[in-house]
Order: sequence, then structure tokens, then C-alpha cells
Amino acid sequence: MREQLERLQMEVGTSKALKISLEEQILTKEKFRKFTEQQMEEKDNNIIPLEKQLEEEKAAINQIEKEREELETYWMQNSIELEALKIKFNDCQERTDMSSKTQVELDSRIV
Repeated sequence: MREQLERLQMEVGTSKALKISLEEQILTKEKFRKFTEQQMEEKDNNIIPLEKQLEEEKAAINQIEKEREELETYWMQNSIELEALKIKFNDCQERTDMSSKTQVELDSRIV
């Protein structure tokens, strides 16, 4: 009976040691979990402003692209108008040249 009592006391001691070890592991893991959560929050807090900045830059790029397209359209319209003016100018130049020739011929006949 004494041996049984000693054996039970040893088992109780071993159980208490295992319990303490298990509690220490749980505390260590809990600390690690809290540390990890804190690190994730810090990373999120760093990411949020970067995401906002990215959205602002995307909006700026879209605005610039829209303005570029508008300028291309304006340039094309002006190019077309310039070509039309060149044609009109050439027609006027030809008429002026013809008028000058006609005037010279008339002047030469009058003299």
C-alpha cells in the first residue's frame, strides 16, 4: 500500500509538472498570437495609406489619359481645318495668279 501511495504521489507530481508545462506552452503561444496580430495590424495600417495613394494615382492617370485623348481629338480637328485652309489658300493663290496674268494681258493690249 505504501508503494501504491508513493506511485500515486509520483504520478500526481508528474501530472502537475505536465500541467504546468502545458500552461507555459499555452501562454507562450498566446503571446506569439498577440504579437502576430499586432504585426498584422501594423502592416494593415501601413497598407491602407498606400492603397489610398494608389487609388489617387490611378485617378490622376485616368484624368491625364482623358485629357490626352481630348488633345488628340482637338489636334486632329485642327489638322483637318488647317488642310482645308491650305486648299482654300492655294485656290485663292491660283485665282490671284490667273487674275494677275489676265491683268497683264489686258494692260498689254491697252498699250
